[in-house]
Amino acid sequence: MAGTQIKRIFYLGLVNVVRNSFVSFSVVFIMTVSLFIVGFSLLFGQVMNDVTEELRNKVDVTAYFITDTPEEQILAFRDRLEELSQVREVFYVSQETALEEYRKRHENDLDILHGLDLLKETETPNPFRARLSIRAQQSGDFESIVRFLDNEDVLSDNPSTVIDKIDFYQNRQVIMRLSSVVDTATLLTHVVIALLIFISFIIVFNIIRLIIYLSREEIKVMRLIGAEDWYVRAPFLVSGGIYGLVGSILATVMLYPISYWLSPVVERFFEGQGLFSYYISEFFVLVLILTALGVFVGVFSSYLSSHRYLDD
Repeated sequence: MAGTQIKRIFYLGLVNVVRNSFVSFSVVFIMTVSLFIVGFSLLFGQVMNDVTEELRNKVDVTAYFITDTPEEQILAFRDRLEELSQVREVFYVSQETALEEYRKRHENDLDILHGLDLLKETETPNPFRARLSIRAQQSGDFESIVRFLDNEDVLSDNPSTVIDKIDFYQNRQVIMRLSSVVDTATLLTHVVIALLIFISFIIVFNIIRLIIYLSREEIKVMRLIGAEDWYVRAPFLVSGGIYGLVGSILATVMLYPISYWLSPVVERFFEGQGLFSYYISEFFVLVLILTALGVFVGVFSSYLSSHRYLDD
C-alpha cells in the first residue's frame, strides 16, 4: 500500500510539471541559470584559491645577513624561526647559492659576468649576502614575524647584529592588497550565491502557489474523499524537487562547453590551471553540490508554499 502511494505521489508530481509546461519551463530556466552561475562561481573560486595560494607562496619576509656571519649562526637562527607558530617554512640561501642564482639570471649579459670574474681578485670576491626567506602561515602573520625579528636584537643598529636588512616593508603593500582582493572576492562570491538561491527560492515558491491554485478543484476532491494533508502536499514537493534536479543537470551540462571555451583565457591570464581542468577533476563533487542545492531549494520552497497556501 505504501509503495503504491509513493508511486502515485511521484506520478502526480510529474503530472504537475508536465501539465503546467509553461510555468515549469520558466522555473526550470531560472533554476538552471542560477545553478549555472553558482557552479561557475565554485569553479572560478577554485582557480582564484590556487592563484592566491601561489602568490602567497611567493610573498615572504627576507632577512639578509652581513657577509661575515658564520653559517652555523644563521642556521641556528633559522631553527628558532621554525619554532614559531606563525611561520610555515624557512628557506636558507647561502652566499654561494645567491651568487650562482645571480649568474644564472644574467647568463646572457657578458658585462655582468665579466664584472663578477674581476671581483674574484679583490677582498670581496662574493658581494652577495646569505639570507633567510620566511613564509608565514597566513598573510596576517607577517607583522608578528617582523616583530619577533625586532625583539631579537638583531637589527642593524645593534652592535652584535647579524642581520643587515629585513626585506618586508617593500612587500607590505603587495601583501595588504592580496589579502584585500581575496577577502573581497570571497565575500562577493558568497553574496552572489546567496542572492541567486534567494531568487530561485522566491520564484519556485510563487510557481508552486500558482500550480496549487490551478489544481484547487482536484485538491478539494482529494480532501472530500479523505486524503490526508501530507498526501495532498507531497506531489508539490516532488514537483519542486524535479525543478531543482532538472535545473542542476542542465547547469552541469552547460558548464562543460563554457568552461572548455574559457579555460585557455583563464590559463593565460592567471598562469595556472584552467576552468576545464577543475570541471573534469571536480565533476562528481560539482554534480553533487548543484543537485543537492537545486533539490533543496525546490523542495523547501514548495513545502513552505504548499504549507502556507493549503492551510489557508
